[in-house]
Amino acid sequence: MDGAFSDDDTDIEYMYLLQMERHGIEPGYEQLAAAWKHHVRDRVWVANRNALTLMHAGYLPPITGHRDYNPNWFQIDPQLVNEIWAVTAPGMTAYATGKSEWAARITSDGFGLEPTIHYAAMFAEAFFEDDVMKIVEAGLECIPAGSQYAECIRDVIAWYKESPDDWQ
Repeated sequence: MDGAFSDDDTDIEYMYLLQMERHGIEPGYEQLAAAWKHHVRDRVWVANRNALTLMHAGYLPPITGHRDYNPNWFQIDPQLVNEIWAVTAPGMTAYATGKSEWAARITSDGFGLEPTIHYAAMFAEAFFEDDVMKIVEAGLECIPAGSQYAECIRDVIAWYKESPDDWQ
């Protein structure tokens, strides 16, 4: 009633699932932008807020996430709201990463897409792989090897191997 307390880290995924039910498993940018404008109001921040503002001004994705239009194109937003594309594609890593990157462009650009791609690969792989290291490495294979994000993941793997019982 009068809208529940919401959180853009999960609400957007529910909205995407609703659009998949209404328009098929691959709704287009126009359908998603219409859904954003209808459903997303308050408690939305950073790149998501900028993308929504652009949609209300008449722009469609992927322009809404492009670095020339969205000043927060590099922020954390897309990796928090695009798991739905991977969990609806169990074991289909290439599809999951491609669709997640596509959807991440609604709010983001450039290196801001890499965490989303990494997470998508890990979610898709985790349906059929139990070894966490293999899951993390499968995600690493899907992002540019020379990127700063890939370097960060490789560092974390190395630190884990040095001290597997000390997460700190």
